[in-house]
Amino acid sequence: MLEEGGVEFGIHKDTRSPLVVDPFAREDGYAMFTVGDPGSGKSYGAKQNFIRSLEQSDDRIGIILEPLNNWAGVNDALGGQRITVGGTLGLNPLEIKPTPEHVLNARGDDASPLKERQERALSFFTNVFATRGVELGDRRTTLEMALGEAYEQQGITEDVATHDRESPTVRDMLDILAAMSESPGEYIVRTAAEAEKISDDAVWLLDQLRPFAEDGQFEQLGRNSEFDIRDESLVYLDLAEQGGQVGGHTSLLMELLITLVYERAKETDKEVVFVIDEARYLMKDAATLSYLETIFRHHRHHDLSIRLVTQTVDEFFEHDTAEMILDQCAIKQFHKLDGMDAAWADEFGLNHPQMRFVQTATPGDEESGYSQALLGVDGEWRGMEVHALPREHAVIEHDPHEETAPLTDESTPAHADD
Repeated sequence: MLEEGGVEFGIHKDTRSPLVVDPFAREDGYAMFTVGDPGSGKSYGAKQNFIRSLEQSDDRIGIILEPLNNWAGVNDALGGQRITVGGTLGLNPLEIKPTPEHVLNARGDDASPLKERQERALSFFTNVFATRGVELGDRRTTLEMALGEAYEQQGITEDVATHDRESPTVRDMLDILAAMSESPGEYIVRTAAEAEKISDDAVWLLDQLRPFAEDGQFEQLGRNSEFDIRDESLVYLDLAEQGGQVGGHTSLLMELLITLVYERAKETDKEVVFVIDEARYLMKDAATLSYLETIFRHHRHHDLSIRLVTQTVDEFFEHDTAEMILDQCAIKQFHKLDGMDAAWADEFGLNHPQMRFVQTATPGDEESGYSQALLGVDGEWRGMEVHALPREHAVIEHDPHEETAPLTDESTPAHADD
């Protein structure tokens, strides 16, 4: 398999020929899914593929998102911008950016970037409530009203030319909800009988959104974003402030950052390679999945290649939406996976020899010098070996906390452990 403009994923285990694939050449989307047991070589292979993808073209932006600080060395070695998220840095869940004309033309006359942005914001709020065990219920209508009013007060309309104006914040919504509670008559549609419910809903929402106010738990999410990834060619969105604890707050931040990257991809004419490691943490909640599925449906319109990396596959089949996300990954890469049984093999369309190859694949280590993986491209599967060049190995294994000599092409032992 030798696709022009592609990168080498590995060497065919039987023919010894290179497998060169261009994720951006797929008709069904540019997303990729990599899975394997700890120590199988999956993270090593994902990092190698990421490096090669960026080296392949100057017209590509690389973005890394993961909560356990495993990609810091790669980012440091490549001179990327590291943005630590989750402390006091402002991050606005309502931020909207202009959509380029060529993207709008490709999507048709009925495309509505503002409605899509509002839906993602509503999904975020739904997830906020879900992580706290709170049901939004029919108060959603009042929340939608407050959200729409927030954009309208900033002069942001369906006209894309208005999307470069300053975005509203959650605290703007708090002001609007306060006004709705005090003067609900200004927001009724048909009858004065609506006023009482609007007022009650507004008071309830004010209480539930209290964490976004000053000194609240989500204080940094209540104001404008205080960092910008638009001028960077390589960005590492570091969630290390969470101390390795992946809970509700971390999941919310991951959701927001994915939206931020999506908005960035809409703006740029460049291709965006976006790695999400530890992706299983995003697959647990239906509320999170609804917004993620929307982004996956539209990612190829914005030349966005999302690469999901995870340790297990079962969480992708717990919800129908998660399975739909997986179906949109045109490229799948299986490293050694003990849990690959007949049932999972059937789900992925693997025959018995392919299933056995995944079960017994060689994990990466110093002795073998490579790892094995099963590569699926558009539904066709090939067994391969993943080898690294000495310089790639040096980048992948780089420790940002150690002072080392400049990376060179001289002999560094190449292997592919995780």
